[in-house]
Amino acid sequence: AGCRMPRGATYGKTNDNGTEVIDGQVDHANLFHTYLQAVGVDSTASFDIEGREVPLADPSSHPIEELLA
Repeated sequence: AGCRMPRGATYGKTNDNGTEVIDGQVDHANLFHTYLQAVGVDSTASFDIEGREVPLADPSSHPIEELLA
């Protein structure tokens, strides 16, 4: 896929043992926003289900901008 993500990109840092994130911790919501944005979908958009607005992705989260070229 790749989309707008640079080849070989990395994000964040772990401790020397690789057992703990020490910088740039993200969760599934950040990844989902990032995937949507990478394929050109506005992750802040919503859709309508029988008159009820449902967000595409968690509105309290955001994409990892450093991974989007």
